[in-house]
Amino acid sequence: MYIKQTYSTSTLLREQYSDALPHLYTIRTDFQTAGRGQAGNSWESEEGKNLLFSVLLKRPNVPIHEGFRIAMWAALAIVKTLDYIPLTIKWPNDIYYKDKKLCGMLIENSITSAGWNYSIIGVGLNVNQTEWLSAAPNPISIATITNQMEDLSQLLDRIIAQMVEDLCLLEDYEELKRQYVAFLYRKDGYHYY
Repeated sequence: MYIKQTYSTSTLLREQYSDALPHLYTIRTDFQTAGRGQAGNSWESEEGKNLLFSVLLKRPNVPIHEGFRIAMWAALAIVKTLDYIPLTIKWPNDIYYKDKKLCGMLIENSITSAGWNYSIIGVGLNVNQTEWLSAAPNPISIATITNQMEDLSQLLDRIIAQMVEDLCLLEDYEELKRQYVAFLYRKDGYHYY
């Protein structure tokens, strides 16, 4: 579903949730008035320039105590889709180009006494924006890396297709972990964070 503007795609998806929604149902917007980042931070995005979307993962086939698999799976989908750019995953699921942040994710889980209900994966991916007004320390976009603009709808379609292709990884923890670790930011050596 595409909506030109909303407060938050994740909040909207949570409000609209019902069992009738299909698996990997996605809401995309051009602008969020209350987009959120990690620890309550806001996410700056120039209207119509970036991918702001949330994906519904219904009843993931993942042990509840291993919910981190969802973060690994979602981060890998972005990195694999953008395989023409050398990207890394900064734990737990930020996507980095060198030392600059390209993408952030916020994952909300709903668990009942019967087990998983759903996960909502909220994604902010800097695509065509080239200037930032906030004091964010290290933003970057695909356009500033490649000097080319991307079609947002086509890029989202490729990301969702990668998520579909990789759904089996949620059940294969060793392979999921192997792929995730291969892309980890600063995985070698000692670093200050």
